[in-house]
Amino acid sequence: MSVIPLSQDVTINLTRGAIYPGLDLSFAIGLTSEAATHTGLLVVTSANDVIDAGYAANSATYRAAATFFAQSPRPQKFGIFRTDSAGASDIGSVVTAAATEAANAGEIGYGWFLIGALRTDENAKIVAAMVESMTAVFMYASGSPEILDSDEVDDVATAFKDAGYTRSAVVYHAQGTDYPEVSILARLLGVDYSGINTTITAKFKALPNVTVQRQISMGDLTAIENKRANVYALVGGRIPGFRQGTMAAPSWFMDAMVNLDNFVEELRTELYNVFTKNSKVPYTVDGQVMLANAASKICGRYTTNGTFAERFEAAEGTLEGYVVQPATDIQFQPIWTATDADRADRQIPPLMITCYEAGAIHKLTVNVTDII
Repeated sequence: MSVIPLSQDVTINLTRGAIYPGLDLSFAIGLTSEAATHTGLLVVTSANDVIDAGYAANSATYRAAATFFAQSPRPQKFGIFRTDSAGASDIGSVVTAAATEAANAGEIGYGWFLIGALRTDENAKIVAAMVESMTAVFMYASGSPEILDSDEVDDVATAFKDAGYTRSAVVYHAQGTDYPEVSILARLLGVDYSGINTTITAKFKALPNVTVQRQISMGDLTAIENKRANVYALVGGRIPGFRQGTMAAPSWFMDAMVNLDNFVEELRTELYNVFTKNSKVPYTVDGQVMLANAASKICGRYTTNGTFAERFEAAEGTLEGYVVQPATDIQFQPIWTATDADRADRQIPPLMITCYEAGAIHKLTVNVTDII
């Protein structure tokens, strides 16, 4: 017996709303002027790719790549942008060209560093100033002894600190052929934000392929830390570790900057996709709920991965002596507060999100009482 299908009279075409994929903030770009067989951006997935591109095995570019790929976990690829110009007067245009080529290749230049002859204080100051207005971070290593002098105020670390750069960091390192800034950058960009407790602190991390600074005194360390710089040193005379993991601006840490950039990008993407996946988002409380649910999804994700956490706060008059604030709190300004102009422009009252950063423990004091 033959059956006449319903599709003769009812045709259903299934489609999904367009999904904006968001930006990948794990791509790093190293700027070099060394001789090679390419000009412009080269995306590499191994140190051998650098050799294949014509860089010598003893070149600074190869050492930087080898350092990047020695870290674990880390991103699967990064970019090398080669320019024929090494002058400080040109470095700004080099950054612009590198960012443009990366975008054309479908990549976002998020992590930046300098290689070889381009790795100078003059270039670093220009790149840092540019990165400050970008969604990006810049890591720079310097072996200048002035960084170790607490009274010196003309060094690059002090310049970054005085400028209040939240997106740039200086690493003191005496061996100019090493790339500690590349190693810690690779580690920071290798975080899996979809996991459970996967976020990290930069302090204490090992830097493969990087020489440990063995001659760092407490006076040196104090000067480095007071200038908001970092160093890869021996602790207790035997344990290598990265210290302190700070950006140049006071109260900013490398991991916090990278975590929050990724949070903002995922939040923006999830909210934007509410508009693309639905026929419309009504100008009603239901519409607000649709957007709040999307925000809640990302806030939950970043609580799970360890970026945010519950906050315990002292509270007099309570039985416990404290109250627990949720890791994130999402509130819409009431829809009835919208002005006529807002409605005409289809602009909803603001969504307000409070997030408590989990942070990390770097120090502790232990009080021991011996009772006999």
